Amino acid sequence: MGTISIGIVGQKAENVQKFLKKHGLPMPMLIDPDRAVIKRYGVYNRIWFDGFNVARPATFLIDRQGIIRFIYVGSNQLDRPSPEMILSELKR
Repeated sequence: MGTISIGIVGQKAENVQKFLKKHGLPMPMLIDPDRAVIKRYGVYNRIWFDGFNVARPATFLIDRQGIIRFIYVGSNQLDRPSPEMILSELKR
């Protein structure tokens, strides 16, 4: 399918780097400490604790022309699209 997964994390770089080192996720991560990207995609959740629940989990499928073809924004931290849903959308 020629797809690339990229994670976006609205936390401080030191915390993300420790997590990545510990868990070794197999995808690149964009560290967004000022939450500029998270805000642009409309998933920022303002709360007063830095790094606590700052973004709703979201999945965006963006084509090679930069057009967003699929959006799933979770209602809470455990609400995410199923792998089957994502694969189905990728096949479109």
